[in-house]
Amino acid sequence: MHGGILEVQMIDIAAVGEIVIDFSPIPNAENGNLRYEAQPGGAPSNLLAEASLLGASTRLLGAVGNDPLGEFLCKIAERYGFGGDGLKKVEALPTPFTLVSFDALGDRSFHSVQTETSLQAFQTEMLDEDILQQARVIHLAGSLLGMKNGQRIFDQVKSFAITQGKLVSCDVNWRPGSYPQSEARESVLPRLRGLDILKVSLEEMEMLTDVSDVEKGSQMLMDEDIRLVCVTLGEKGCYYRYENGNGYVPAYHVDAVDTNAAGDVFTAAVLVSLLRQNCDINRIDSCRMHDIMRVANAASAICVSRVGAIYAAPTLEDLQHFLSNVGVSDKVLHGMKGEMQ
Repeated sequence: MHGGILEVQMIDIAAVGEIVIDFSPIPNAENGNLRYEAQPGGAPSNLLAEASLLGASTRLLGAVGNDPLGEFLCKIAERYGFGGDGLKKVEALPTPFTLVSFDALGDRSFHSVQTETSLQAFQTEMLDEDILQQARVIHLAGSLLGMKNGQRIFDQVKSFAITQGKLVSCDVNWRPGSYPQSEARESVLPRLRGLDILKVSLEEMEMLTDVSDVEKGSQMLMDEDIRLVCVTLGEKGCYYRYENGNGYVPAYHVDAVDTNAAGDVFTAAVLVSLLRQNCDINRIDSCRMHDIMRVANAASAICVSRVGAIYAAPTLEDLQHFLSNVGVSDKVLHGMKGEMQ
């Protein structure tokens, strides 16, 4: 890691990981040909875009290629407030992209056709320590766990964050091809120990614990010295567990058109809500934590009703409007309002 001249401004959330191009299909192409639109995405970038829209100051530490796609993504990062010196351009390798496909329910699949990208060129010495030092929360992308250079980055940044007393979070965000599921317990789970916030899907929880029961599996993850475990359950909502309580929070039912980034905006809403509490996680009472999860579920519901990843991220006003329409008291959003402490 390297440092420079310290800035005065504090950063609420710094994420380490990728920003990518999602080539998403556009329907009704002539002659039945496939047609794609280049949309900005990448799990940590989706998260930061949502956090920015909810009022947090954000930065991304990652790398893109020095090519037209990389230039486009740098402009997107600036537009959504998480660009800057942490996002590096590399000459040797191209900007990463994936081909996206959707089933009838809007669930997406990602298909990679690149063997090496700028993600593999991202190394620990490219990390901007000043940004990490200024951040209140450091979020580690799950994609790092599937790359050798990414594992080194994950370990070093996690150690730095814990030593500096930062909140450190991770969304496992496993994809086929990331790493064999059989290696999750031996090589991935140890790297998650000591996190403050861990977000997993039900499938990822089972992969890490060999347990399908969400109550037992979430407790097993907490036994790894993880303070808050959030398990997303798709259309069934989410389950959370921390020192002061645990429970299910049902989803808000909407017409899903694109599930891309749903988990990312969920995690962003949780992180922003926790920051606005301005206290230790274990000092938040169970009723307030339940409300935090309700807001996160609402953010996710809005996201899946829209097309795109970063472009689908809702604003605070979107959340207020949505929750009022489903009959939820404005008090639920109380912790999301006002200035960051």
